[in-house]
Amino acid sequence: MSGLLNSTGAVSGILGTTVGTPATSGRYFHAYKTSGQAISSATDTHCTFQTVIQSDSSFASSIFTATADDAGDWLFLFQLQYYSPGGSPPISSPEANIWIDTGSGYAVIIGGYYWRDSSGTHDLIHMSTQAVLTIANGDAIKFYANVTVGSGSPTIFETERGTSCTGTKL
Repeated sequence: MSGLLNSTGAVSGILGTTVGTPATSGRYFHAYKTSGQAISSATDTHCTFQTVIQSDSSFASSIFTATADDAGDWLFLFQLQYYSPGGSPPISSPEANIWIDTGSGYAVIIGGYYWRDSSGTHDLIHMSTQAVLTIANGDAIKFYANVTVGSGSPTIFETERGTSCTGTKL
């Protein structure tokens, strides 16, 4: 249908009759690390995020807890970077997992893929995971890391490009 946009963004017909309303932004969050997080080798570790941008307050203490308004289908994206200062063997069995609790305890629902940058002095792995999930009121989502290193202490990298999570209601 043809028409003109008025000052509110609504589409108006030729005679000035409003035939649509402007779209409103949906529910979302984006969180990222601003400091590194030391983790233990071969241990599931809840990733903590220091900076959050969100449409409401459902993402708190590094956990997304759905409200009644959040119920529905969501796209979740999780990326993280591991760094280990060396050791032999280097990083192995890296995981970037999205966990969900629907009221009976957390369960891993999806893992990710990775690419590696290794040299004689370090090992860096970047991982990415995504999932589309149907979320109900009260469901909780956490983002977990798990990696095995031969020696040394692995770290989850900081920075928005290194380790972050995003959720958006579809």
